[in-house]
Amino acid sequence: MPLQRRGRFSRLSEVSTRVTGQLSGEGNSAAFRQFAWRFVNIVARARHALGERPSYGQILADVVNIDALLM
Repeated sequence: MPLQRRGRFSRLSEVSTRVTGQLSGEGNSAAFRQFAWRFVNIVARARHALGERPSYGQILADVVNIDALLM
């Protein structure tokens, strides 16, 4: 089983910034980047509220299947 590396962050919003940091923020792409940032931020806050530390893998799983997080 591979070791999963957990990043460190001082503010929960850093998770969203790191995940969406590679998206273009110019022109029409800016609106998508803002949407993606907000969506990832909601997912990360929900995981944090459940007492879990957000990870890239977990965020990906939640974005693909948000119903599981909701339940």
